[in-house]
Amino acid sequence: YYINPKYNSVVNKNMNGSLRKMSLNTLEKILENNKRIGYQAELAVMNFEINRLKNHTHFTPDLIEQVSEDNTRAGYDILSYMPDEDILLPIKIEVKAVSPIDYKFYLSEGELSKAKEEPDNYYLYLLPVIGENQFDFNKMFIIQDPYNNVVLSKAWNEHIQSRSYSLNNWSHMEIST
Repeated sequence: YYINPKYNSVVNKNMNGSLRKMSLNTLEKILENNKRIGYQAELAVMNFEINRLKNHTHFTPDLIEQVSEDNTRAGYDILSYMPDEDILLPIKIEVKAVSPIDYKFYLSEGELSKAKEEPDNYYLYLLPVIGENQFDFNKMFIIQDPYNNVVLSKAWNEHIQSRSYSLNNWSHMEIST
């Protein structure tokens, strides 16, 4: 849903400030649930990949690797393969469990960097969540080269939700006490 900003005060008043306040306990539950859903989505995509490749001559299920379990800084979740005639070429897959309504997702700096670095071999799988450990593979988006086809595309809206800052020059810094 989209709410025109001019109505924010009305919405906030009617929700008793629930949009502005969240306990640490509630936040931790939300983050834990998101982590669980993401993990389940990765397992579901691994099974999808195994089924997609199972008839290839050189394929064995142990080729599909959940990289995110061992290396959270890899910039992708799953190592899979793309058939190219008689061989299998490695591809990197970033999995995002998304709402089937707006497909909203977050990309980390590492994911963006890896997508930019390997445009032909990097895929973004947007997998809609439709229930407890249930995903809609019929509405899954598979996007090759997400840097060009999402980040630089006019089809997707970018929402900056947080920023990071670091000091780049101490000589220009005034210290106040």
